[in-house]
Amino acid sequence: MAGRGFSATSRQEFIADISLTATNTVYMLPTNGGLIPNDRFMYDLSLTFEGRMTNASSNNPTGTQADAPFSLIDTITVTGYHRVRGQSEPFVNLRGADLYNLNRLYTSHIPYVVPNSAGAPTFTVSLSTSANATNDIRFTLNLPFTPLQIPIQRQLGWLLDAPNYDTLKLTVQFSDDKSVFTGQTSASTFSAFGSASGNPRVRVHGKFALGGNAIFGYVPGRVWRYFQENTSGDIVNTVTSSRQYNIPRGNKIRGVLIKTGVKSTAATAGNNVYNTLSDSIFTNIKIQRGLNKTIRFYQDFFAIKGEVAHAYAMYAAQGYALVDFVLRGNLGEALDTVGLVAGPSGDTDLYVQADITGASNQAALFLVEELRGIPQKLAGRR
Repeated sequence: MAGRGFSATSRQEFIADISLTATNTVYMLPTNGGLIPNDRFMYDLSLTFEGRMTNASSNNPTGTQADAPFSLIDTITVTGYHRVRGQSEPFVNLRGADLYNLNRLYTSHIPYVVPNSAGAPTFTVSLSTSANATNDIRFTLNLPFTPLQIPIQRQLGWLLDAPNYDTLKLTVQFSDDKSVFTGQTSASTFSAFGSASGNPRVRVHGKFALGGNAIFGYVPGRVWRYFQENTSGDIVNTVTSSRQYNIPRGNKIRGVLIKTGVKSTAATAGNNVYNTLSDSIFTNIKIQRGLNKTIRFYQDFFAIKGEVAHAYAMYAAQGYALVDFVLRGNLGEALDTVGLVAGPSGDTDLYVQADITGASNQAALFLVEELRGIPQKLAGRR
């Protein structure tokens, strides 16, 4: 697991295109019965959206959503039944816009976006809201299976051991024009990238680890990435010392990405998109262990952003702040919550607390990276 015997840790290979033939639909891979290839260990999946949106000739959009265009991929999930552990594992449940921002921070790289085919690729999004305007959109979301920003030798202990899974499935929820634009009463139409016909698609590549069979005689740990969102209660009111999120206990926590803003009230049912994002909704942000022990204290989002930028050379986008417990690449510093469940004096509280400046339709999303288990040798292997 220290890199010996690997001829490649992350060789990229094309898997399949997912044709997005209808909006507001959940899709799986069109190959292998919808399953992710499970013949090799995997480092990540790369999902590239490509498509054109053509605005209506009248009643066209007047603005854009804050999550656009990444909100076209509303939600991504990966699930499977792990035969060795004997359990079903829904270990990825993320929204496209939030995965984009997680990638942006950990890789110190802004994935390029093509907002229109007429120009060169850009790193900013500028969508046209004019009547009859065409917007050709291409962006890539990398879905990592390992913890990022740690040495590659340590990442190998967290590869996705796909051969140990049954029914290993990727799902992609495609949204619609209301997750991109605002103000329209006539819908934009979708077609293939650079064309007035055809369908948008998600092009799926995988990065595979290669080597002799002997080097894969272990069961990696698993990174679970999922979210919880608050849309009612304290988040829409002005409150001091509000308990906003109960951090999961029983495993180790790599970090928590916090997102705050105002949810769109125009999104189609089943889709989720933020109309605006804000850095000023939370202040006096604390991680509380028990009722009286503060283990992290930030006056505001800007303090969190500065800490992460110093480590990764990337400043978080508006409305996002990453509380990372492994800023220097040592997984031993991950927040250990194993002893907080059913300890000698009972369970111990662990939660995010903040002062809130309230307003209608505000929301807070907490994307957690949870480390479950540790890399283990298979029985009978040396």
